[in-house]
Amino acid sequence: MPLVQAKCESCGGILQVESSLKAANCPHCGSAYVVQDAINYYNSVTNIEHLHASVVNVVDESSAKARLEAADTYIKLKKYEEAYKEYHNVVLIKPQDYRGWWGMIVAKTHEFEGHVKSESMLVELDDYARSVNTLAPYPSKEDMLSRWQLYLTSERELNKKELDGLEAKIKTLEGKIRLNNQTENSLKSQAVPLNKREAELIARLNTKSIGEKFFDFLCGSSFLVGIIWSLVTWLFNGFGRFILSLVIWFFLTCTFASISVSIRNKPQRELETVKAQLSSIQREIANVSDSTNSLMREKSMIQTKIKSYE
Repeated sequence: MPLVQAKCESCGGILQVESSLKAANCPHCGSAYVVQDAINYYNSVTNIEHLHASVVNVVDESSAKARLEAADTYIKLKKYEEAYKEYHNVVLIKPQDYRGWWGMIVAKTHEFEGHVKSESMLVELDDYARSVNTLAPYPSKEDMLSRWQLYLTSERELNKKELDGLEAKIKTLEGKIRLNNQTENSLKSQAVPLNKREAELIARLNTKSIGEKFFDFLCGSSFLVGIIWSLVTWLFNGFGRFILSLVIWFFLTCTFASISVSIRNKPQRELETVKAQLSSIQREIANVSDSTNSLMREKSMIQTKIKSYE
């Protein structure tokens, strides 16, 4: 008797049995089974699986068609992101349908009128085009692929031109940044001796110099001596000589005081000049630093743009 296929109801194993037998033991799990029941079980399961596959196939066909119609509608409405999602779903449901692959290219390129900067996206779309080349019928695929290759070449040339322009801008910015850094370093070098001189002058103003002490002493001494001498002159030479002597000693006292003040004012005036110079240098450094920061931000923005072409 020829062998027929059956299925063990205990473990689900496929069996090869003689239909003339009444019962047997499963070679997989060792369970006893009725041969006719095992044959009937195999036939019922197989029929259900075939039926399920047929239903799934019908559903997939219907779903793919509906999604293609939806995607085409989105294209007409210029809603390219929604169209891309629907075409992508078509590819997932029915990858053998070239319209899904071609639709994703059309959606991503905005019907070949948009600009795709990312090289990785262009590579991905080119991979879709290869699927179109494999699946689409003649002669329509020749027109589609020709259109895609023309677009791809144009986009890559445009991207190269834009990248060259951006890289040239970065080189220009880097040159300006280097110049600013050199200027800032030069200004800081100019500030070093001025800071040192400022500290020296502040220390000088906090203590009296020998000359200043000397003329302060002369000023005080001439004042006392002048008063005494004038009084003596009044007693022995009269009031007129007293006035003359008083004027002379007053003039000498004022002269000594003026010289003392002049000695003290000289470092004060120099300190004010040094502070003014330092303030001017600090403003220049701040302006150069602000300019450098602005250039760095601009460079960072351009570098971000360049990354978008990857």
